[in-house]
Amino acid sequence: MAQKDLYEILGVSRNATLEEIKTAYRNLAKKYHPDRNPGDKSAEEKFKEISVAYGVLSDPQKRKLYDEFGFMGLREGFDPEAARAYSQAGGYSGEGYPGGVGVGGFEEINLQDLFEQLFRGFGGIGGFRKSVIFEDSNFDSDIGNIFRQHPSRGRDISITVPVSFMEAIRGGEKSFRVDIPDICDECGGSGTRGTQKTCPVCNGKGKVKSIAGFFGSKMTTCSRCGGSGKVSTEPCKKCSGCGSAPCTKTIRVKIPMGAENGQTLRLRGQGEPLPGTSSKGDLILKLDIKPHPVAKREGDDLFIPLEISLPEAYLGGKIEILTPWEKVKVTVPPNSRTGQKLRIKGHGVRHRNGKRGDLYLELRIQPPDVRNSDAETKIKSIAGFYSSKFRDSDPWQE
Repeated sequence: MAQKDLYEILGVSRNATLEEIKTAYRNLAKKYHPDRNPGDKSAEEKFKEISVAYGVLSDPQKRKLYDEFGFMGLREGFDPEAARAYSQAGGYSGEGYPGGVGVGGFEEINLQDLFEQLFRGFGGIGGFRKSVIFEDSNFDSDIGNIFRQHPSRGRDISITVPVSFMEAIRGGEKSFRVDIPDICDECGGSGTRGTQKTCPVCNGKGKVKSIAGFFGSKMTTCSRCGGSGKVSTEPCKKCSGCGSAPCTKTIRVKIPMGAENGQTLRLRGQGEPLPGTSSKGDLILKLDIKPHPVAKREGDDLFIPLEISLPEAYLGGKIEILTPWEKVKVTVPPNSRTGQKLRIKGHGVRHRNGKRGDLYLELRIQPPDVRNSDAETKIKSIAGFYSSKFRDSDPWQE
C-alpha cells in the first residue's frame, strides 16, 4: 500500500516554510486530537498521520531526505549517496522517487534488491562507505519507526530568539517560550502502549548483522526495536510511535555581555529526546539582536547622538551623560560643530574577558526650546558674529 504524501496530509505546499508547517500542524492537531473525538477511529488515524507528517517536515534533515527519496530515505541505513550514484548510472529510471520533483512512489522499491543491484553495478570501484541494513523491508508497517534513528542521544534543535540591543550589550538572564519536541507524557518516550513482544527482526537480541562494504559484516543496533529486543503490539496514540510530541516550554538562558547578532548559545540536554530514552540532544539558540532606535554598534564600539545647546557648542564645557554602564562627565570643546564626535574610551561594548570597546558621542546642536521676542532679539545679535562667507564653499566639488 502506498504511503500518503506528507505535504498533502498537512495541507501545505512543498515549498512551505517551517512556520507554515507548524501552523498547519497545530490547527489539524486541535481538530483531530483523540480527546476531542472520543471513539472516532477516523479522527484517530488522521491524528496519527498529521503527527508523523509534522515529525518529518519540521526536521530539516528528514525533510530533505523525504523530498528527494520519499519514505525510503527515512529508513535507518539508507545511503543517499549510493542511491544518487545508482540513479545516475542508469540502473534505475527514477520513477520510484516520491519526494523529488516530478517523481513518485519510492516505497515500491525493495531496499535489499536495490543494494544487490548497486553491488553488481559498482563491483570494481571499492565499497560503500556506509552500511545498509536489511532486517525490515516492509516500509508501510509501523510508520512510527521512520523516526527511529539510533545515535547516542536525540537530535539537536536550532531556533532563532529575539534579543534587545541593550540585553546584548549588558548581558543577563532572559526567558523564552519555545515550541520544541519533548518526551511524550503519555508513553514516557517509549513510543508504545500496551503489551510488548519479542522483536521479530533481531529475535530479542537488539542487534542485527549488516553488510559493511564489500568485505565482511558487522553487528549494528536493530532499527525495528531500537536495541531493546522488544516491540510493542500497538504504538502510542499521542505521539504515533515516535516517542516525542510538540511541547511549549519556558527556558531561561544567560545572554553573555557583548553578544553579537547571529551568535549561537548551546543548551546541553534541552533538545529533542532520543526515542525510548531520556537522552536528549542540545537546544541551539541563534540570537536575533533588534536594532536600537538611536544607538548603533560597529564591532565593540558604540555610537549615539548627544544634544548640546548653542552656548555649549560655542563656549564648550563639562556635561554629564549616561553611558550603558554609568554616569560620566565629558568635556565639550569650544567651537564644537554638529557631527563632531567625542570619544569615551572603554565605555562601549564590554566582554567578560576584559575586552572593551569605546563610546562615540556625535554632537547635535539644538536651538533654544523657547521662541519669543526676547529670544529672537538675542539670537539675532549672535548672527553678527558669523562670517559672511561661512556658507560659500561648494559641497559638490570633488
